[in-house]
Amino acid sequence: MKNEASKGSETYTNRNLAWVNVQDVADTHIQAFQNPSASGRYCLVESVVYNYVLLGLITEMLGGPQ
Repeated sequence: MKNEASKGSETYTNRNLAWVNVQDVADTHIQAFQNPSASGRYCLVESVVYNYVLLGLITEMLGGPQ
């Protein structure tokens, strides 16, 4: 993606990515270990970002075609 942003590629796959803060994951693991009734699987997601948004941020940070 970095190469696409820096070269100004006109095409890319517009997928989405789930983001989460690693500290939130660590805190949740600790809470789960401390709570005997915690069981099962959980999905932690702070936000979902599409590639076009991420590419826009990368382009903004690195400079490149608008």
